[in-house]
Amino acid sequence: MTRKHRTNSERHVGKARERLLKEITKLAGFRRPEVIIEPDPHLDAGAEALEGEYRIYAVDPCLGVPERHLGFLAFHFPASDVAVMGGEPYLVVLDMLLPLSYPEERILLIMRQIHEQAVKYEASIISGHTGRYSAVKEPVVSCTIVGRAKRLLVPKNVEKGDLIVVSGWVGGELLYALSNFKPELIERTFGEECVRSWRSFYEKMTVVDAALALSRAKLARAMKDGAEGGIVRALNDLSAASGLGFRINQEEVPIPEEVMVLSEEFNFDPLSASSSGVLIAVVRKGTEEESTRVLRSMGLRASVIGEMLGEGDGRYVLKGDELAPFPSEAEDPYSRLVS
Repeated sequence: MTRKHRTNSERHVGKARERLLKEITKLAGFRRPEVIIEPDPHLDAGAEALEGEYRIYAVDPCLGVPERHLGFLAFHFPASDVAVMGGEPYLVVLDMLLPLSYPEERILLIMRQIHEQAVKYEASIISGHTGRYSAVKEPVVSCTIVGRAKRLLVPKNVEKGDLIVVSGWVGGELLYALSNFKPELIERTFGEECVRSWRSFYEKMTVVDAALALSRAKLARAMKDGAEGGIVRALNDLSAASGLGFRINQEEVPIPEEVMVLSEEFNFDPLSASSSGVLIAVVRKGTEEESTRVLRSMGLRASVIGEMLGEGDGRYVLKGDELAPFPSEAEDPYSRLVS
């Protein structure tokens, strides 16, 4: 999961494309035998096997978000990547790169937010770096989260016939960003109250609690956070990493009306919209009702949107009565609309 710069650069903005990631992940240093999940363009965390447990590692930069929420999101973005693999946050290492004129009271505000979330999840902050630099134009906070797990949840666990459960609002992250940086795009159609509602959406841009709930209940085989590229990128990653196809029904996907209206106006696929806080969980057939019950008991919207197909069976989306090929690549509108 990677946060986007708000920039007008013609180059691809945000997380690197799969082609480049495949080259980067080949350069993984010395291969240690205890490392069982190495860098993979379709996974957001790595893991090692220790005696009696697994350790899961994820890192993510946080930037281009409202500073009053920066510390919270800096913790939860990588913590979500750890949680979807079944990891309970355990250790934190952080790096704060700041503009030269950045005031101390705002540095401490960011740090307090990270500290509060670390206390909540009983994770110790064990090291870090904080500095002001002339090359830095806006605060960049990067947390590395280490998680502990008894069971490792990875796409290789997934089988044909498993069902796909989604919780949260697809495109909610996009609406949060627009409400904070381009509120007129929402206000002109839906009003000021709608802007205020989405502006405070940041606390729902995490899947830590939802993922850990399904993991503790032993309901999920594998999970993924919507994040950048929405569920297009997430489902394609799950499919590529598992070697299986899938079929989903778009009418079952929880998409806010605001996202649907914006997708028509600005010509983008709502399934590709940034969706941090959306959990995609693959569960065994017969456990879908229990899985959605667990998520709904947490106040989350949850639904079964599709199923996993066999190896080589393709990727499809049902739109009304038409079964169409699923998009092969996500074209997230975030940078285009928020810049």
